[in-house]
Amino acid sequence: MTDHKMWHTPKRLVVVSGIVMDIMMYIETLPPRGGDVMARVGKITPGGAFNVIAAASRLCLPAAYAGRVGSGMFGQWIRRELAGMGVETLGTMAAEPRGDTGFDVALVEPSGERTFVTALGAEAEMTDEHVQSIGLKPGDAVYISGYDLLSRDSGRALRGWVTHLPWSHLVIFDPGPLVGQISGPILDAILERVDIFSANRRESEILTGCETACEGASQVKHLLRPGAWSIVRDGARGAWLCGDAAGARHIPGRKTHAVDTTGAGDVHAAAVVARLAAGRTMIQAVREANVAASLAVEREGPAEGPWLDELESLLEQALPMARVRKCGESKDS
Repeated sequence: MTDHKMWHTPKRLVVVSGIVMDIMMYIETLPPRGGDVMARVGKITPGGAFNVIAAASRLCLPAAYAGRVGSGMFGQWIRRELAGMGVETLGTMAAEPRGDTGFDVALVEPSGERTFVTALGAEAEMTDEHVQSIGLKPGDAVYISGYDLLSRDSGRALRGWVTHLPWSHLVIFDPGPLVGQISGPILDAILERVDIFSANRRESEILTGCETACEGASQVKHLLRPGAWSIVRDGARGAWLCGDAAGARHIPGRKTHAVDTTGAGDVHAAAVVARLAAGRTMIQAVREANVAASLAVEREGPAEGPWLDELESLLEQALPMARVRKCGESKDS
């Protein structure tokens, strides 16, 4: 891997990842095998990459959608939502497959923890024709997800496109919970191109075998090119950031009461790019993304990132600015 010129400051976030429909079920406890429980509340809403788009837009970073959309009921729903938000669509949106967009069922427990079952659809059918039709502009950052690499055909198409992107475009990659099922050659090629890797602790453990977020961030960094950053999110504890000779550093989180953690990682990833676009350093961007994600988990629903004035108002308050710790350093040292 070779070091390359740093990306330009983002002006827009282009999301090249699938939007799915979230069927949300808020329950008191998971049902036993073969059993049934009644949901306290249920809702159907766009999710997946839609969460990233909504979070970026609320933080005043323009976003565009370059994924695929099905032609069925769910696909039409998504098109209406994007149009209502004024989100530009890129690529061969007019020539979509006949199948519908995929969906997931999310079971959300009182602690905010969620369990998913996902059925992929048209959004997962990336083709060479589609990705090559995506027109990027100077200053575009690109977001991709591991979900879109699960299909070998889609994975090959995205690998060929992403690995040939000019180095002026920032590429942020969230591997997702099924990272262990991505083809090795496809995943390796993507990791060698990304500028920012963002995962939660469980996802980094699947990828590296490291049980702690600190160790995971350090090990992921070894898989990336020089100059790239790894971020491993660790829930309310904040996140670990690794990108230079200083090693992994802990960026504290904000204390909160989680109601629904669905989409928190999407909000965090979008907020990192949005705050970089606002001129923040990487450490500052991750800290402010921690706060944005903490606000998102206080509300029910997957696309509940904060608005810019809400985030900045909270940042102006006397939040404890805990010292950034290096990996292996105790809190009291």
